[in-house]
Amino acid sequence: MEGGLFNPRTVEEVFGDFKGRRNGLIKALTTEVEDFYRQCHPEKENLCLYGLPSEQWEVNLPAEEVPPELPEPALGINFARDSMQEKDWLSLVAVHSDAWLLAVAFYFGSRFGFDKADRKRLFNMINELPTVFEVVTGAAKKQQKEKSSVSNHSSNKSKSNSKPGLESQEKYPKSQPEYEEEEVFDEESSTSRPPPPSPISQRRQGDSPGPSPRPPGPFPPRVTPEVVDLEDDSIPPIASIIEDFERCHLVPSIVGKYRGDVEFDEGMKALELLTLKVRLYFLV
Repeated sequence: MEGGLFNPRTVEEVFGDFKGRRNGLIKALTTEVEDFYRQCHPEKENLCLYGLPSEQWEVNLPAEEVPPELPEPALGINFARDSMQEKDWLSLVAVHSDAWLLAVAFYFGSRFGFDKADRKRLFNMINELPTVFEVVTGAAKKQQKEKSSVSNHSSNKSKSNSKPGLESQEKYPKSQPEYEEEEVFDEESSTSRPPPPSPISQRRQGDSPGPSPRPPGPFPPRVTPEVVDLEDDSIPPIASIIEDFERCHLVPSIVGKYRGDVEFDEGMKALELLTLKVRLYFLV
């Protein structure tokens, strides 16, 4: 088989081999599908579809050697040709072709010792291309249209978002501060209007606040306290009164008589009357 004559050894060479085989399979299933359909006759033996590095394809029997030099594609694709619709049959062959392409590419990667970074780079390069199945079924074109429409929509949306800002700036000019408008006034109003107080004068006035006004409401009348002249010589001192009170032997009898006359022993009023009576007794 011609596919075994080329042995790529680098990531770029393996990717080039992958693209050549892929393009050949796409030709067989799209532009040259009539020729491919005619070669896959169900009465023939087990047939396989091979993609070649030269971007060509061939329908042939599998390799006779076991194990084969390269991974083999799906076997017996011709048997299901007449039992399925042509579109479904081509889609089935395309799916198996994608699996075979990946198997061949990573067979080369394992054979020539690609490390983790090389395998990842090879996969990323392969993954950038649409699969054979996507090309045959038209899914690749549909995805491309969706991507272009999304990109156009996002670009138009960004432009529309930027335009209202510019229009609003043109339509509504930047407003001036309010204090500038207050400073513009007529000459007549400037002569009659007193100048506003400065912040310093306001602060000085606030430092010494006046007495707060008395809240309105009913209040009891103010009682003027009785003033006693302590320098009056006619009133004896309290100490002498107490001494005379203690020396007098008539005090108990006076207190007892007072209790009998008044008929109560407790209370501030009884105490005041008793004190007044004793005081008058000694003054007399």
